[in-house]
Amino acid sequence: MIDHLFGNFLDDARQYRASEAFWEDRWLGLGKVLEEQGWSYPWISTGSPDCRDGNPIFSAWSPTLRRGVRIIQHEPTRQRVEIQAWPDFVGGNYYDRDAVQELVISCALSEAAADWAMSLLRLWVKGKSIDFSKNASGNVSADPWASDWALDGALLPFAA
Repeated sequence: MIDHLFGNFLDDARQYRASEAFWEDRWLGLGKVLEEQGWSYPWISTGSPDCRDGNPIFSAWSPTLRRGVRIIQHEPTRQRVEIQAWPDFVGGNYYDRDAVQELVISCALSEAAADWAMSLLRLWVKGKSIDFSKNASGNVSADPWASDWALDGALLPFAA
């Protein structure tokens, strides 16, 4: 069973701010690589200051690497780890030189989901690759996880 953090963040402004601070603290914990690669945050605005829908709860980008990060947080739907990740592009597509490669991580916040997200971010902020390729059964490669992981089918990469 997983203990979700700030499970009522969409309805409670204090929990929303605490969620934002949680992600900012984890991000800053990545250390000097952020400065070395020119990472800055926030990157994507949520629009109005009153818009608190969790998309994004955190964002950053590196003009040096032409990479971005967007973390989407949603309310928990079950007592399991809920997390998905996928690659995307902003400002064009794969062939557009001006496009920014984006790593999108969507989750219900828990320590386990945050740890998993940070394992991806440690690679991404350094300019390393994350494998989103599908295996023979059509699923994205992933190590076998404990039974309390809700992998929710979509894109779950193997970060080695």
